[in-house]
Amino acid sequence: MHLNKEKTFIITSILVGSIILSSALISLSSFFWDDSDFRDDSEGSVSYDVPNFIHINNNWSQTASYYAWCKGGNGTVNNPYIIENIVVESNNEIACILIENSNDFFIIRNCKFRNSRSSGIKLSQVSNGQLFENDCSFNQVDGIYLYLSDYIEIMNNNLCSNSNDGLRLRHSSYNTIINNQITYNNDGFTAAWSSYNIIQQNVVNNNEYYGLNLDYESNHNTIENNTCNNNYRGIVNGYECIYNNFIGNIANYNYVGIQIDDMNNTIANNTANYNGYYGIGIRENENSVIGNMANFNGKYGIRISYSITKEFFNNSANYNKHSGIFFRRCDNNSIENNRANYNENNGILLIGSCYNVILGNIAINNTYGVNLKDESNNNEIRENLLSNNTICYSQDGTCYGNVFIDNIC
Repeated sequence: MHLNKEKTFIITSILVGSIILSSALISLSSFFWDDSDFRDDSEGSVSYDVPNFIHINNNWSQTASYYAWCKGGNGTVNNPYIIENIVVESNNEIACILIENSNDFFIIRNCKFRNSRSSGIKLSQVSNGQLFENDCSFNQVDGIYLYLSDYIEIMNNNLCSNSNDGLRLRHSSYNTIINNQITYNNDGFTAAWSSYNIIQQNVVNNNEYYGLNLDYESNHNTIENNTCNNNYRGIVNGYECIYNNFIGNIANYNYVGIQIDDMNNTIANNTANYNGYYGIGIRENENSVIGNMANFNGKYGIRISYSITKEFFNNSANYNKHSGIFFRRCDNNSIENNRANYNENNGILLIGSCYNVILGNIAINNTYGVNLKDESNNNEIRENLLSNNTICYSQDGTCYGNVFIDNIC
């Protein structure tokens, strides 16, 4: 049982690469400003005559000169426009605040945008904005909606109880989304046709369907250290979404913890426990599945279907109701140095899967340590610790050409 030097190099390269990508994107977004440079706490209690709908359409200077609630700047990184400490409760079908066709630097901070028949904040063809510490709740569509908008920082906002999404991105890239509370919406966070975004340290709990969902060619995103609990599906990477990194997230108490439906993504060091169906599910090829924990799930810990994984090692899948690790119709995978213990049926289960190598795993205290079924042929099962199982390893009558070498039963 070993993890050879080549595998060690691969996992180190992947994690270092992800850190470099995150650092590069954070640096890209950090050109905005430190917003504390523009705070005026003495004005925190000032009351303004605010309309029930704010519309800025490439006219920041006119808005700042006419309305006291928009503090004058010149729209540069060192002198942004600022809207703060206001409440807009709108009953219109557009938004509480709509900003369009803007490249000026601006801050919207410590405001409440609620009860719109559309979205709390809507940005359309906008860049260089910061949305910070706002409450965008109880809107009939989205809390915050970005369309064709890039280089926006969205931090420390409360996006609660919106009828559609807490936060929605469409055709919006290079945005930074950090430390938001996104709860009790229909969907928590969704992105479509949106790439190179950083989504970190958000709490995305108790949403009716998706917690965090990437869809429709949303590529090269970093999804890291988010908590996505008590949703129907915690984290989803949809079809046509590739080269995304899912690292260090928690997805517990959902029906499905983490679901990956396309190729060339990295799923590393995530926790997906106590989900109703499975902890982590992977479909499609060339995904890297490394160092994850998927325990106490209602059926499977980790379920891989119709896939050739790039890497699959150092995962833990214990105490699941059916199987710890399940490969279905998967060929030519290397399944190494994983733990699949105390599962009710199988530690490692292969169905219709051929030419795989199962090497150096620990699968103890299950009914079957390793179980091959339904024409799982020409697999190599070698140097695994399979003790204290009811049946050490097994293959049914449809399987042939499998080799069992130096396993400990």
